[in-house]
Amino acid sequence: MNTLTRRGVLGLAATAAGCAARKSQRSGVPSAPSITLAPVNVDRQRVIRTVAGLRPYRPSGFVVKTEALGRKTIVHN
Repeated sequence: MNTLTRRGVLGLAATAAGCAARKSQRSGVPSAPSITLAPVNVDRQRVIRTVAGLRPYRPSGFVVKTEALGRKTIVHN
């Protein structure tokens, strides 16, 4: 075996041993308490406003332009 392969095998063995040790330590930790949330009162009469669309209106339509950044081309839309 060459040095790189030995280091890889040793690294995996150490990682596996560490994970096994961590798992056995966590087995005694209690789980998080369950949280009871109040029910949500959903009714169409409670709607304050409805917003549709993510962009402001532009009379000329949407804008698509490109920008060169080094060897990459970025498209803004």
